[in-house]
Amino acid sequence: MEAVECGAASLTMVLGYFKKFVSLEEVREKCGVNRDGSKASNLLKAARSYGLNAQGYRKDTESVVDLTMPLIIHWNMNHFLVLEGCHNGKYYLNDPAGGRRTVDRDLFNRSFTGIAIAFEKKREFQPSGSRQMTLDHFKKLLNKYKPEIAYTSFLGFMMTLPTLFTAWLAKVFLDEIWLNGRTHWLLGVLLGLLAVAGLRGLSNYIYRILNYRLLEKIRLSENSRLIWKTIHLPANFFMQRYAGDVSARVKNVDNVTAFIAIDLINGFAAWMAIIVFIVALFHYNRLLTFLILTLFIINLVILAWNTKVQEGMNNRISMSNMKLMGASISDIQLIETIKTTSSEQAFFEKWAGYQGKLINEKQEASADIQGLMNLPLLMSMLATVAVLYTGGYLIIHGDLTVGALVAFQSIMASFFASSTTLNEVGMKLPKILADMKRIEDIYYYPDLQSKEASEEVDLDGGVIFEGSLKVENLTFGFTPFEDPLIRDFSLELKPGQRIALVGGSGCGKSTIAKLISGIYKPWSGEIYLDERPVRTLPKSIVNKAIAMVDQEIVLFEGTVGENISLWQQDIDEVKLIQAAKNACIHGDIISRGGYEHRMLEEGQDFSGGQRQRMEIARVLLQDPSVLILDEATSALDPATELEIDKNLRRLGYTCIIVAHRLSTIRDCDEIIVLDKGKIVQRGNHDSLLEQEGLYRELIKAM
Repeated sequence: MEAVECGAASLTMVLGYFKKFVSLEEVREKCGVNRDGSKASNLLKAARSYGLNAQGYRKDTESVVDLTMPLIIHWNMNHFLVLEGCHNGKYYLNDPAGGRRTVDRDLFNRSFTGIAIAFEKKREFQPSGSRQMTLDHFKKLLNKYKPEIAYTSFLGFMMTLPTLFTAWLAKVFLDEIWLNGRTHWLLGVLLGLLAVAGLRGLSNYIYRILNYRLLEKIRLSENSRLIWKTIHLPANFFMQRYAGDVSARVKNVDNVTAFIAIDLINGFAAWMAIIVFIVALFHYNRLLTFLILTLFIINLVILAWNTKVQEGMNNRISMSNMKLMGASISDIQLIETIKTTSSEQAFFEKWAGYQGKLINEKQEASADIQGLMNLPLLMSMLATVAVLYTGGYLIIHGDLTVGALVAFQSIMASFFASSTTLNEVGMKLPKILADMKRIEDIYYYPDLQSKEASEEVDLDGGVIFEGSLKVENLTFGFTPFEDPLIRDFSLELKPGQRIALVGGSGCGKSTIAKLISGIYKPWSGEIYLDERPVRTLPKSIVNKAIAMVDQEIVLFEGTVGENISLWQQDIDEVKLIQAAKNACIHGDIISRGGYEHRMLEEGQDFSGGQRQRMEIARVLLQDPSVLILDEATSALDPATELEIDKNLRRLGYTCIIVAHRLSTIRDCDEIIVLDKGKIVQRGNHDSLLEQEGLYRELIKAM
């Protein structure tokens, strides 16, 4: 759960209280969550759309408890959470950032901002859905690798069996060889111990090899699956999250796979061993076994309670870690801005704040963890004292032999070692569940990409579009319950035509470009490519036919050729060079050592204009039918810009141009002037100059 999703998450909890189980992904869309979060008014509208009568109130600490629970309340001026109840000055909260917790009146009074949203069911409200469990995906992973997990766990269990044989040999040595003088058995006992040691060493070696192979198999499969799913998610997903947070999910996958391949298998093996140990201990003495089982059950109860308590804490740690990583990556990306504005101190203080919060939360959690880690040791010491005292009493009265007591203690030590393994698995489980929630955020996010066409399209045959484009009544906004940013936008281009979109900042030019390119999905309206609705075409075909170069230049550490071709192995070198020539960057590349020259991260060893031309070359290489240029030549000098423009005209691309330079737009077949998402003027350069209006004002300001 993201920090900005607190409102949507709180509403999801309230809906669950009324037995209407809806995914967070769906509620997030309803509430129009973006990187700034969501507004209380949107929560009200979203709740009403689900059949709840939602009403906002301004209340103080005393009067808010008179409202019908549960409530969504505003907390610390920047957060939404659920107030579930109040009793004897204690307020029971369900915080999306950290789970259930109880606060006193003083803290509630300082944190509650006075805004509360109350809910009640409308007559038409219908409960629906089922509760989504975090363990669902975990179970799927276990089922997927069930055979590997089963035989590796069984091998781990088999490693414990030599313990029983060793204990029996110890009993034989004490009772038969030492006390009864059967010294001729000594060689057999020693050979048995050597055989057990060899068998244990061999099985441990095989077990570790299988563990490692299973870990790498799961890690490779799940990381690939996560990355594949991530890159196929719609743009809205990334608009609501920071780059550092998304990249951190790979680490979450590593944590989960390591838990399954190592810790969980050790846990399964420990459980099987514990069952066998209990049977063996009963064989030696039932009374002593009951003493051990009593301590073991106490240990399990405390472990289960601690797992529940730690879940909320681990959610908060996961959230704080995400913020810290996001801040770190952001600072590195903005290092030039930080240097030029002398903002090192401010950025460091922000980063240190996130770091301090994370350290405090980890220290708070570690106190409980350290106590839990010592619990098996405490239980083992208590068991040792109880077994020695009771066992000594039984030996004195002839109900137990010395050898049996030693064998019992040997098995008991292995029993509590297995118990310690279970404790370690239990301590890691809350953190793994928190990681799993963040992974499920990707897996369960609805894929809004265009569906594959039902008709067959010969991808290998090279589908060629003429380049006609038609946009009909396109409407789009970022928040469902607010007025759309773009309303009823239409345009039509014939093959080879050029249309320019102009207007002031924030008028919707870039948004329209992203709608046509398929980055955003419109609320309504239709886009046609060669008279075929784009939504009916395979996404791969659309992406090849409609290409876009925007203001954000994305280059990576690698060769120049890799940056332009994006690792496509089937790219002809001749086509690569021709694309670079058409983008007027070929000469610069040759002067740097050619297409095998390794670039620095983000192309820092090239100028802004050179990086921009590489972006253009990358798009020209795919030979699109429609080309969208969103300030794609803003860093170029007029002569280079003119040369690229001539090349684009020669290639015959249908072009949509977003620009402010007069030289870029004046020769377009049509110029569309936008203001607040609406078309206010359209025509060619000369006709628009003759009219009083926004276009003339923009030209004068150039």
